[in-house]
Amino acid sequence: MTSQPFPEIRLPLAGIFAYGWLVIPVLGTGCADPDKPTASTGAFTSAADSATEESAGAEAGSMTSGQDTAPTGGGSANPTASSDPTTSSNPTASDDGSTGGPVTTADTTTGEPATTTSTDDSTSGGDVTSTDDGAPAESDTGVPPTTLDPGVVSQIDGVFSQWDNPNSLGCAVAVAQDGEVAYQQGYGVANTITKELITGRTVFYLASVSKQITGGAIALAVIDGDVTVEDGVRTHLPSLPAATDSVRVRHLLYHTSGIAEYGPNLNAPKSNAEVLTFLMTKGLDSPAGNQFKYTNTNYVLLAEVVRASTGKSLRQFTQQRFFMPLGMNRTQVHDETSELPANRATGYEISGTTDTTSYLETFYAHGDGNIWSSAEDMAKWGANFGKNTVGGPEFIQMMSTDGGQDYAFGIVPGSHAGRPSLNHYGQALGFSAQGIYFLDGGGDAVVVLCNSGPTIAADSLAEQVVNIVF
Repeated sequence: MTSQPFPEIRLPLAGIFAYGWLVIPVLGTGCADPDKPTASTGAFTSAADSATEESAGAEAGSMTSGQDTAPTGGGSANPTASSDPTTSSNPTASDDGSTGGPVTTADTTTGEPATTTSTDDSTSGGDVTSTDDGAPAESDTGVPPTTLDPGVVSQIDGVFSQWDNPNSLGCAVAVAQDGEVAYQQGYGVANTITKELITGRTVFYLASVSKQITGGAIALAVIDGDVTVEDGVRTHLPSLPAATDSVRVRHLLYHTSGIAEYGPNLNAPKSNAEVLTFLMTKGLDSPAGNQFKYTNTNYVLLAEVVRASTGKSLRQFTQQRFFMPLGMNRTQVHDETSELPANRATGYEISGTTDTTSYLETFYAHGDGNIWSSAEDMAKWGANFGKNTVGGPEFIQMMSTDGGQDYAFGIVPGSHAGRPSLNHYGQALGFSAQGIYFLDGGGDAVVVLCNSGPTIAADSLAEQVVNIVF
């Protein structure tokens, strides 16, 4: 991978599930930390999202936990994973598929998942056969032509050229300009057996990039009056132990809850219900509000707060409030009610030798990760922060306001190309993902999704594309 003109900061990882631990005192304690995002850029590197390459065994069960590390920050690119495969390249927190089968989509009347049949029998094969309103999804052959200048397209293709062949794992990239997807392209193969090529509509595991969608669901629930950020978490989740009485919803959002991480080990909970059971006998690692500690558990609990306060699962809520209105027809939360999506890439650990499919087939914990999407769909999501189709000004304000440690509602406020932006990185289970969204303008965004998480770092690639386009 081409070298990056940015400093590299890494934290050591240990254990099969490779969670890193970033502990930063809350502002006002007078203690500085070199890994903390800077106020100007939000840049910040931690290992909470990543998977260790050496720990990933030959079987999918030995994969790293389904979510990834702490979020990357604003203007500076995180180091590429290839330079040190044992750690996540970004500070963002952080989640492939088996052969195609039924594709579950939400019933628009009840919000419950409804199953439609996919004709794809490969891990990355054909298109999703229908959208959630029953209309046929666009096929990959219907990708609109780019509106970018040919010289710009040539430069973007150059960034990904080393993976642009039928014998390499690779990435998808999408660029939104003025609220519309202006370019999408794939490089490499989605699956090493089928040799299906990656496109801008290939579906990837988002890992911790999922957190911003969970945070967005909480923001809408606040606007709807179903929850407030000052609510005690036990108000909505009374099964939590009394030790969590002091934890507020905002503590979960900003990673200052002190609640224990639900990994790392092979016996870690694989569903949200199991996470709740795990926490029943746990105290707090630190007093609520005392320090920043990027913890995936926080966003699993936020998914359950959405369920408890709105009466809809995170899958149902996001389908109705985000994915359908924004035309994100290839995006879904993976939980116990759903199958892995069709047209998906397979994630590989250890430079393409270990397929994570079998683990992901029965891994349902979500909120912190486990949302699947395409580069095209996530560019639509990112464009909304400038176009403001969904949510309104109050939504954008909540999503972009720093909670005290350069972290907002599952996303990192910062700056890219001299412009205010939001971003978050994710790496887990053979996938890496990065989205960079601009708050000014009419809806500009860059998204990069890759299927060899330990060796292809989506964050530095997205930075390069931003610098080319914007």
